[in-house]
Amino acid sequence: MKFGLQWAQSGRNAAPLLGRTIGMPSELQTAFFSYCRSDSEFALKLAEDLRSAGAHVWIDQRDIEPGAEWDYALEDALTTSACVLVILSSHSVGSRNVRNELSFALDAGKRVIPILYRDCKVPMALTRLQLIDFRTDYAWAIEKLVRCLGVSQQSKVDAATSTKIKEESSHQQSKPAATFTKVETESQKRSFAVVSPDLISREWLATRIQKLAFQIGRLRKADLLIDPAMLDRLIPSTQAEMEDDWRKAILQLTLEAMNRNLRLHDLDAQCFPYFESVWLQELSEYMAYSKRREHREVSGEVMHSAEQERVRYNKALDTLRDYLEDPTRKERPGRFLTIKQYVESKCDGPGFADLVLRKQERLIAVVQHFEASTMARQYTAGFYGNIVKAVDGRDKLATLNVLRSLSNGASRDGFPGIISCFEGILAVSYLDPKLVREAWDNPESGVSRGTTF
Repeated sequence: MKFGLQWAQSGRNAAPLLGRTIGMPSELQTAFFSYCRSDSEFALKLAEDLRSAGAHVWIDQRDIEPGAEWDYALEDALTTSACVLVILSSHSVGSRNVRNELSFALDAGKRVIPILYRDCKVPMALTRLQLIDFRTDYAWAIEKLVRCLGVSQQSKVDAATSTKIKEESSHQQSKPAATFTKVETESQKRSFAVVSPDLISREWLATRIQKLAFQIGRLRKADLLIDPAMLDRLIPSTQAEMEDDWRKAILQLTLEAMNRNLRLHDLDAQCFPYFESVWLQELSEYMAYSKRREHREVSGEVMHSAEQERVRYNKALDTLRDYLEDPTRKERPGRFLTIKQYVESKCDGPGFADLVLRKQERLIAVVQHFEASTMARQYTAGFYGNIVKAVDGRDKLATLNVLRSLSNGASRDGFPGIISCFEGILAVSYLDPKLVREAWDNPESGVSRGTTF
């Protein structure tokens, strides 16, 4: 599976959209509701009906999380949505908030769909846009709106199936283990899905990454010392910058996983490729970058020497090694069972070949093709061929082989690191810290603290 970013073409500073080719799930564009509170009853009903039809919508009264700052959440949602539904009534056309949201959407080149709810004077900015009239025939109007939002008949079937699965799951809350339920849509007749109310979905994780990427993008722009409230309008992001923000967001979630704030066994297996798509070397660089930002905020120092950057990078590596031998970061072995099957799928076959190819492509810039292929195969076979035994059996030799692989895959002497963040999380979360220290302390083991990672 290839990972990257697919970008919305709707604005100068459009947020990354998620697409199949890169493992980021968002075939339908999110529609933002702009409305006046006096029209809440209609807006909430319309939002629920659109969701039931399979559309992706965002409405403040349903989608702002408890404890979130309302104005920031609203601005983030408006910025990352590709489409804006403006509910028109005598109340909304006089609302300052609705006018501000409409102005922002039009300036950003977003798609705007006027929804005529009550008789009113349509704002001049919308007079050239085709509206959808909900005043007389609600059923006809919502069917037309659903088509405008790109919801196919298959999307409706999948949405209904998803609702059915959620309902079945809600009746199984008391069961300790997930059950296998056959999901039979036209496009999934042969697939099986694990139905468990405890697993975090790939869609949830993608949304979390997208929000983090947006916040990280603001921090990047803030480096130019411009008022954060004006950043998105004044400093458009390039595609490369937004892709970098996305990767940093995954790196931030990697740190959360290593700190046990986000745990692999709570995630659906479809989430794991996100962490496979970024490198542990990037994580060290991101940790050094974060320290540099902290230092600048405290000292006011803007320029940083190469020596300072090297010191921060080495400290980040040391922190990761601390994590590896820290017993408080370890998960119970039993929790490894939920991800064991996925890990074993990488030991041979297509899963193994995909990993080798990706690591080989990273190495091929500095070594010949044959040597890159050999190094990638040796690392992948050494790590995935031993990690299960090292965790399940607390096997000393298997643990040593995993550490040797991590040493061989680390970045040094001009070679880019080929350890993925997924592999880093596995090592930090599940390797026995006692066996790790024994291997590091043994001069004949061939590994040491300083060579790992």
